[in-house]
Amino acid sequence: MSITQEETRHAQVYRQLVKRLALASPGSEFPTVAELKEEFDASQATITQAVRRLQQQGFIRRPVGKKRYVIAQQAPRTHTTIAVLRPFWPSPEYDSLLTGLQQACTQRRWILELIHYQAWSDLDLTRIINEHQGIISIGHPSAFADGQEDHLLKQRYPFISLMNRPENAAFAGVEGDDVALGRMAVATLRKLGHRRIAVFLNEPHGLSVERRLRGWRTAMQKAGEGNLDELVIDCSVESGQDSIEIGRERFERWLGGKHAPFTAVFATAWTGALAVMRVMHDRHIDIPADCSLLAQGGLWPVGRYLVPPLSTIDYDANEWGRAACELLAEQIAENPSAPRSINLAPEIHLRGTTAHLRA
Repeated sequence: MSITQEETRHAQVYRQLVKRLALASPGSEFPTVAELKEEFDASQATITQAVRRLQQQGFIRRPVGKKRYVIAQQAPRTHTTIAVLRPFWPSPEYDSLLTGLQQACTQRRWILELIHYQAWSDLDLTRIINEHQGIISIGHPSAFADGQEDHLLKQRYPFISLMNRPENAAFAGVEGDDVALGRMAVATLRKLGHRRIAVFLNEPHGLSVERRLRGWRTAMQKAGEGNLDELVIDCSVESGQDSIEIGRERFERWLGGKHAPFTAVFATAWTGALAVMRVMHDRHIDIPADCSLLAQGGLWPVGRYLVPPLSTIDYDANEWGRAACELLAEQIAENPSAPRSINLAPEIHLRGTTAHLRA
């Protein structure tokens, strides 16, 4: 979908005026349409549409018998509306992100509108920009439609991506420190006496999974472990496939064949941990007596509800929400730094699937 500047001109004027009104004194006169036309070098229709929207939302009012608008005595507190773009497939982790975002937006008195999509080309980005003061995208877009990325960058439109943000991305974003997470997994299991620590992959090969794998590999190499490829249990799936069931089937076949010995498994996703637990249960391999299991727990506290309770390295969904809103507020206020990523530190929760290695 191609986007032109003219299609959203009134929205650009509206957003700039909203920012200005936040600093204006209540009761002071608002510029005339003619003055705004000259200031913004815009048509009368564009200015009229932006001014009408300001009046409808309560930012300005026209006193009885007066021709000029004045600044409202009390500007609306819920004028900032944020679009949250979410891929259209089930995900407890995305649901947790939404909960964290909702709490953070509520504290700022922002309105949050959830918009689902199958592909970015399905999105009516013109409407979204016109009707919202910013965008938070769950997952960095893998493919913008024609003109979308250039338009967002040219207009400096407030845009934040959560998860899988490339290191050279042109937009700000929030990431978990997944390389540190992979290193933390190895360090934790080594403290329990484990040396041959396998890594289990079952989710699609996104940036987050690749970074966790990189952290695992770096820590294992630093510890002096060799032949690491034989400890990579790659049961990963394509996007849209059932990562738990397919992971279980593939791990069953892998475990039934010839493989390198290991005493612990680091699952790069909690869905992979479910597959590992089921296969080991069916094969009468005791967790943690025969094999310790530690997983990336994501943002949904699933680990505490399993039997035995799963040891996880997690992120706090509320921290993700606060960080996303912090970055977005910078951009809405037109005070952004260069596009940056806030990296959140993971937290470890040792439960019933990890134990010291038996002699």
